[in-house]
Amino acid sequence: MIAKRQAEFLAWISRCALAEDAVLAVITGDACPCTNKTGSYDAQWHRDNPEPDDEDCGGTELIDTTTTTTNIKAFFYWSNIRGNVLAQSEGQYPIGEREEKFLVMIGTLKTSDNTFQTLDGLNERQSYVTYDGNRYRIKEVTDLHYAEMIRLEPI
Repeated sequence: MIAKRQAEFLAWISRCALAEDAVLAVITGDACPCTNKTGSYDAQWHRDNPEPDDEDCGGTELIDTTTTTTNIKAFFYWSNIRGNVLAQSEGQYPIGEREEKFLVMIGTLKTSDNTFQTLDGLNERQSYVTYDGNRYRIKEVTDLHYAEMIRLEPI
């Protein structure tokens, strides 16, 4: 049943004039040495190791990177426009965290083959969405069973 709903939803996105184009970028590479002690980005490590051979990961936690882009189509709206789905998940956000600057994206159609492009598991440091000429971090992915609701924050 879920597979059928997802197929119908993706077909609707591909035809709907309200769905808009965007680009998903995923950065891959080798783990930066700054992550060795803490397992996450350490700006102090880069200040302490300014050698020319020590590449700065720029907060991505990766060096020797490659960026792969995928053209997608989805529905975008500002987080202050709330519908039933957002109202149901309202309690998931700490008080004061939900702001107008967040963009919400629902449904992610990979335009090359009209299939679902999951964003689950993507890291806000190593992936972003470019929409309407602006870059957004992927802050949170909520599974809707046949699509995903993604909260985006401007970079």
